[in-house]
Amino acid sequence: MTLHLPTLLLLQITVSLTVGLALLYVLRGPARRSLTPIAWAMLGNAVAYILFILRDQIPDFLSIVVGNTVLAMAVSGILVSLRLFYGQRPRRLPIVGIPLLFLVPGLILLMDDAPNRVILTSAVVLCEHLTILGTLFQYGRQQPSRGANLVALGTLVISMGLLVRIDTAITGPGRLFTLLTSDWLLIVTFASSFVTLTLYMTGFILMAEERARESTRTLAMEDVLTRLPNRRAILDALRRQLALAERSQHPLTILMLDVDHFKQVNDTYGHLAGDHVLTTVGQTIRERLRTQDLAGRLGGEEFLIVLPNTDEAGGKLLAETLREAIAEQNVHHDGEDIGVRVSIGMYCHHPAAQSEPQDLIRAADAALYSAKSMGRDQVVMATPMSAH
Repeated sequence: MTLHLPTLLLLQITVSLTVGLALLYVLRGPARRSLTPIAWAMLGNAVAYILFILRDQIPDFLSIVVGNTVLAMAVSGILVSLRLFYGQRPRRLPIVGIPLLFLVPGLILLMDDAPNRVILTSAVVLCEHLTILGTLFQYGRQQPSRGANLVALGTLVISMGLLVRIDTAITGPGRLFTLLTSDWLLIVTFASSFVTLTLYMTGFILMAEERARESTRTLAMEDVLTRLPNRRAILDALRRQLALAERSQHPLTILMLDVDHFKQVNDTYGHLAGDHVLTTVGQTIRERLRTQDLAGRLGGEEFLIVLPNTDEAGGKLLAETLREAIAEQNVHHDGEDIGVRVSIGMYCHHPAAQSEPQDLIRAADAALYSAKSMGRDQVVMATPMSAH
């Protein structure tokens, strides 16, 4: 079976147009900003290949100079889209301008020198794809993604095809310039472009889907106001840490933290002021905890803090440090300074005492109640018997 090159080109044009228009039609929400450039890149790819396939029916300037320029701009659009996806400034001027600075004058000068023209075009586009690969390597390691792996694979495929094209332009240039034949080298180079197109489209859509799924998971497990884990997430973490502590025979300390006189803050300054207080407390907790520690908002003005591999002395020291750090925070709201104080109930679990998560919470909550009864703004440690 012999592949028909014009059919392959028409298929690439059709797919590029369809995907580009479909993306522009359906893109909504946060994904729109990062995926819109790749939609235009797909349309640019289609325009470039239309100009290539019309080589014998239109002026050479349109087919050669404009066609290859549009193709290079399409690849630049993919790079812009990738940088936007990773939250980086796209720097559109150098991304688009530098390739064109080399390509356009070179194509005009080499209009009658086909081998060197192919080498120039392939080298510029190859550099663009290698820049895409470098961007994936730089930022993709921090956000592993199956979609990014597909984009990287597509970059490698097209890079190999461009290297073959450059080699052929040097060693056998006559085989590259008859687009309407089915020479296997031409088929390999254009087929690699089609495979890359498919991998890029699938990869970017999968990256967007993975990002959306991660955002949904985060929203389901994160308290929107304080940006700490919510009740479900912190209780799950407590269950895991308790099981780990009992397996490893290490102590586990938990803190129940409650904002003192929080209802009075809401009644006096309003609920927005109360939200500001909770945000400040959440931020202070995040800043003061160690890497291995976990904290979450149980609800209202109450927080749960889990301290793995921490005994009574270590837990008391951290609890006092946290209480003092929060007391130093004056919340400024509508010209008013609002003092913040917290009470903390603490319980240290030792592996010898088999307990359930609710036992630890009950003990720490009893200690918190004692702290409130004794005047607030203090840390009270629960006795081991308080857990049962």
